[in-house]
This record gives sequence, structure tokens and C-alpha cells, in this order.
Amino acid sequence: MKKIFFLLLASALAFSAAYADTIILKTGQQVEARIVDRNPSSVKVDLDGTELTYYLDEVQSINGEPVSVSIQPIEPAQYEPVYSPPVAEEPPPAPFVDNYNTAPAAVEEPVPVPIVEDPKPIAPAIKEPMPARVTSRNSDFPKLSAKETKAALAVAGIIFLVFFVVLIVFYVYSAICLTFIAKKTGKEPAWLAWVPIGNVFLMCKIAGLSYWWILIILASVIPIVGSLSIAAFFIFLWYRIALARNKPGWLALLLIIPIANLVVMGYIAFSE
Repeated sequence: MKKIFFLLLASALAFSAAYADTIILKTGQQVEARIVDRNPSSVKVDLDGTELTYYLDEVQSINGEPVSVSIQPIEPAQYEPVYSPPVAEEPPPAPFVDNYNTAPAAVEEPVPVPIVEDPKPIAPAIKEPMPARVTSRNSDFPKLSAKETKAALAVAGIIFLVFFVVLIVFYVYSAICLTFIAKKTGKEPAWLAWVPIGNVFLMCKIAGLSYWWILIILASVIPIVGSLSIAAFFIFLWYRIALARNKPGWLALLLIIPIANLVVMGYIAFSE
């Protein structure tokens, strides 16, 4: 079977080679293909089912015959006539008129137009400008002038000064009362009554409470709840101080009332 296959293949190659054309290009490349079409400028071949076109100016020989490119004469181009529009004829010249020998034409005089004087302009009534009212973004609250601002600042300064003086007087008075209470209860050092925070330690010592109670002051950072807890803590302190001085404990409730708190502290401190 192999011998028959090789014989068939060799015969097919020989048959194809017998009908194939040999094209040698000027580059030296040799092409074995069947020529399908040939014209004076190119040759078209079938190479294994693919059609290729070679121009004769790049082919050296076909089947051993040299190829020469024939130059065809170029026919002169036939130009179509260009359309040009007709030239308009110039109008005939105007007839000559002798202006010196002819009489001048009558010139009509312009009709005089009556001049109407403009009426006197009426001066507009000058209105006095309304004083501008400078207000803030909220129109309900007018902006204060410089004088009013200084007066308001002065009043605020006086109020702050009075409040500061009252606070100092209250602090000095409470320190004096706490000093007398510490001496009468035998709790030293009594001078801690004049030291901020130190007076709280002295009050805890007089009331017989642990110093850990002072940590309640840290609750002041909590809104509302912190203020109420500190107020309750100081009322409880003065309740224990009143008991240490052999006084009624309910007097500590009066410390939340202005003026009455001064009387209560003085009664606990200076009474026998």
C-alpha cells in the first residue's frame, strides 16, 4: 500500500510540475505556479489555490523567456470645454450735457420750519433722604451705635465686678466660718479652710468622711447630673458638720437658699 501511495504522489507532483509555469523575479526568487491571466503590464498566477499578481517590471523571465515591458503611448487627454459665462455688455455712454450753455434749473427754496421753544423744565422736588437704619441679620434686633455699645459694655463690666466682689466676700466668710468650726471640733490644720480644694479635704475631715468622697467633684463634667450631684454632696457634708457641732442636721437644707446659707454657716461656726 505504501508503494502505491508514493507512486500516486510522485505522479501527481510530476503532473502538476508539467502544467506549472516558472516565473523568475528580478530579485532572484523563482515561483512555480500556473498562469491564469497575462496582460502587457502584469501576470496573474494560481499558487496552490491562491491568486497572486506580479507586475512585469519586476519579472525577469517567464518559462525561460525574458520579459520586456511594452510602453504604450499615452493618448492626449481630452478636455471638456470650460463653460464661461457671457460677458455683460457695457452700457452706452451718457450723452454729453453742456452745463455752461444751458440755463440752471430752478432751485426750490426750503420752507422755513417754525421753531417751537421747549417749555421750561420743572425742577423735581428734592426729597430728603431717609436715615438708613443699620440692622443686623435679624431685623428684630437693631445694631447698636458706638455710644450704646460702650454703655452696654460698661454695664456688663459693673455687673461682673459686683458678682466678683460678692463671690470673694462669700469665699472669705465661708473660710472664716470653716476655720472656727475646725478649731471647735479639734480638726487641724484649720488654715486649709482658705485653700481651694484643700477646704473640701478639711470639711471631709470634720464630717468624718473618707477623702474618696471628693471624687464626686469629677462628676461636674456631666451636664445637669454633675451639678445636682455636687450640690447634694455639699449638703451632705454640711449635714455631717452640723451633727459634729451638735446642731440639727436639717439646717444643711437651708444652704441652698441665698442669704439663709450665710446665717446657717455663721450659726454652726460661732454658736456654742
